Amino acid sequence: MNASAAHSATLDRSDAMETDRIGPARIGTRVASTIHDMRPLEAHWATLRRTHGMATPNTDPQRFATTVEALGATVRPHVALFEDRDGPRAIIIGRRSTRSLGCRLYRFTARVPRLRCLDIVYGGVVTDGSPEARRAVGDHLEALLRSGEVDHVMINHLPLRHEMFGDLAARSALTSIDLRGRPSRHWRFALAGGSAEQTMSRFSRKHRYNMRRADRILVEHFDGKVSLRRITRSDEVDAFVHEAARITAAGY
Repeated sequence: MNASAAHSATLDRSDAMETDRIGPARIGTRVASTIHDMRPLEAHWATLRRTHGMATPNTDPQRFATTVEALGATVRPHVALFEDRDGPRAIIIGRRSTRSLGCRLYRFTARVPRLRCLDIVYGGVVTDGSPEARRAVGDHLEALLRSGEVDHVMINHLPLRHEMFGDLAARSALTSIDLRGRPSRHWRFALAGGSAEQTMSRFSRKHRYNMRRADRILVEHFDGKVSLRRITRSDEVDAFVHEAARITAAGY
C-alpha cells in the first residue's frame, strides 16, 4: 500500500497526539501513539466498536493496550479516531513498528530492507458506513504512505464484504500493484547466473538430499511428465496464482 493527504492543524498538537481536518465533511482526526494518549479516545472507541464494528477481541481497548505493552518498546500504538460535532465516525486500531518483512521465493528467503510498518489488527477498521467516514479513513492511510511516515500498511482479515474493502481497493496508491496497470515496484530481485550444481553446492548435504528427494518424488508421481515453466510477464501472474492456490489448498 502507498499514498497522501494534506493536513491543517485545528487543535493543540503534541508529539503523541494530533488533530486534523479532512475534506469538506469537517471530520476531525485524533491520533494516539502512546498508551497514555489512547485513554481519552476509549469512550468513542467503545461506541464505534459496539455499534458498527465486529467487536473482535483484538479491538478491545484493554486487550490492545496489554498486547502493545507485551510486544516491547519497539512497538507503539496507532489509534486514529475520526469524529465530527455529532460524535465518532470511524476508527483505525493498529500498531507501528520498524522491521523486515519475510519474503520467500520458492525455497529461498529473500533479504528485504527494514520497513516502517503499520499493522491494523483484526477488526481494526471501523466506520459508520458513510462515504465521508470511508473517505477520511482512506485519506489518512494514503497520507501516512505518501509522506513516507510509514512504508507498509497491513490490514489483518478485512472481509470482502466490509464497507472499506472496495474503497481501499479502488485507491491504486494503497496497493502493491497499481490497479490501472502500472506496476509499482520497490525492489527488484534478479536470479543469479550459474548452473544448478553451483546453486545446490551452497546448501548443506542434508538440505541437498531433501531437495533432490522432493524433486524425485514429484517426477515419479507424474510418471516423468513434469516441466518447468517460468512466469516472466505480469499478465501471467493471475493464472499462476490460481494454480498455486489450487495446489496449496490440498496441503498445508
